[in-house]
Amino acid sequence: MNRPAPTLAALAALCLWTPLAAAQSSQGPVPEVLLTNVAGAERSGVPGLPGVRFEPGTGTTHFDRVYGHPGGHWILTAHADLPSGEDECLIADGELVLREGDPAPWTSSGERCGTLDRRCSINGRGDLVFATNTSASALDDFLPIRWASGTWDVAAREGGPVPGLPQGTLDDAIDSPLMLDDGRVGYAADGIDGVASTSEDEVLVLGDGLLLREGISVPPGQANGGARPLENLDLGDFWAAADGSSWLVLGDLEGPTGEDDVVLVDGEVVLQEGAVVPASGFAEPIATNGIHGAAMDGAGRWFVRGSNAQTGDDWIVAGPGAGVLCSTGEPVAQGSLERWGDSRHPDGFMGATGNRMGDHVVIGATDHPDPSLDTVVVLNGRHVVAREGDGVDLDGDGWANDGFFIDGFGEEDLVLTDALDLLVVVTLRGATGAREGQALVRLRLDPGVGSVICAGVANSTGEGARLVALGSEVLASNNLSLRAMDLPAGAACVFMFSRMPGLVLQPGGSQGQLCLGGSVGRFLGQGEVGPSSEGGLAALEVDLTLLPGGGVAGRPGPGDTLYFQAWYRDRHPGTAATNNLTSCVAVTLR
Repeated sequence: MNRPAPTLAALAALCLWTPLAAAQSSQGPVPEVLLTNVAGAERSGVPGLPGVRFEPGTGTTHFDRVYGHPGGHWILTAHADLPSGEDECLIADGELVLREGDPAPWTSSGERCGTLDRRCSINGRGDLVFATNTSASALDDFLPIRWASGTWDVAAREGGPVPGLPQGTLDDAIDSPLMLDDGRVGYAADGIDGVASTSEDEVLVLGDGLLLREGISVPPGQANGGARPLENLDLGDFWAAADGSSWLVLGDLEGPTGEDDVVLVDGEVVLQEGAVVPASGFAEPIATNGIHGAAMDGAGRWFVRGSNAQTGDDWIVAGPGAGVLCSTGEPVAQGSLERWGDSRHPDGFMGATGNRMGDHVVIGATDHPDPSLDTVVVLNGRHVVAREGDGVDLDGDGWANDGFFIDGFGEEDLVLTDALDLLVVVTLRGATGAREGQALVRLRLDPGVGSVICAGVANSTGEGARLVALGSEVLASNNLSLRAMDLPAGAACVFMFSRMPGLVLQPGGSQGQLCLGGSVGRFLGQGEVGPSSEGGLAALEVDLTLLPGGGVAGRPGPGDTLYFQAWYRDRHPGTAATNNLTSCVAVTLR
């Protein structure tokens, strides 16, 4: 469903509150429920299991953490309302992959799938990997792969070799899997055989390479010039860029427990318990057990949330080079009176992540006087795009009119795509305020400047392509970018603009509608024309001082309106090549 992009003024209203307005929540994009265990809800059925519903209840473990790829694919484990031993389900992109108790399709010996680890992974092609054991009496730990083609394989299994360690074999535990875009798999393994002692039997692997080994690896960058070996790795906290160019893991060093927790990026310590966050300006060190969680996005940017000793102030740090993104007491967004706060939520922040376009989101608690509205989602430090208390679309009609509202956000339960779709696991409450269940929701975050004046016509993806203008309409800042979404993968795309609107249906045999009038300028410079990404996305940085065609009637000034649209190639199955157009956005400069 295409909706007008909210104006900057409307978005700013989300960030501002007064005690008189504290009982109300200004709602941004409507969260669409993809999966839920709310009794009787349309999307409470387990995909692929007719008549079976998700396990009812009001806890936070019916749906596990969602993992995903910035191109749009996602995966998680969830519990069906079935007997123990049959209830765990692996779901990817809304389809059931398999469930506990199913025949294991990667073996031919009649084994059945066992329990599913929470950590799973999916890449840009839709290849996926997860960790499980089977009903075999021995050698039963597996990392199965299902390729996008539907065929199955095994990345690692108990009894198999340890890459980079010829004498080692995998044994007790294989976990924390991740899948790169080129099909390489990473994982952690504990209790391996063939090593000198149990203090050296945990390893971290990526593809055919051995990254780290307990008791042997001495990560550089330790506080106070330390040189302590790695003692263990944290379960489930292994991340990598989509191309494998960078990786992150949480672990512990040997030695005193008040300074042993570390965040390693490419094998080097970037944060350490008991030490001050580098270049932060903080006076206090990171508290004991003060590293609460971490993630790395598809571009290799990392995000860590934690808290300091003494003050207990919470923070989110990003790298490389970004520093402290936010901390207790700071405004939640530019110009906001609302500030990050942890008086009612001990950890302060629930999570942060990014995409490959440089965007990031933060979820955290605030000082809002109403405790039913005091957790927010902030995009790029500028826009509050969702809030506790927001209504959700439970039945898929596009409206928050079903009487259900966000009750809370799961810790680290979020994925941000390049197309600015946010996937997040939440708890839901009803109109009475009582918690009713859990849900995986999707929010389309396009808090662009300007307004949509016409929609895109459906293309071969089944969607009308959207165009969003991001940044600022302030001419002097010259900070405006365009992002075309829901394009066919690999489609040639050209961005255009004009100084007046128009409407031409199916121009030149196109399937779309041209909403630009008068003279049209085309962005044809070096790097401005190219194919869309595998996720159907194309982007352009607009230089307002150097628009094509001489600005199509002179250089624009404050008060002028620019109209933007993108043309792209397309092909429907069984038909000749054609072309289409995105929605059109009008931006009035000031």
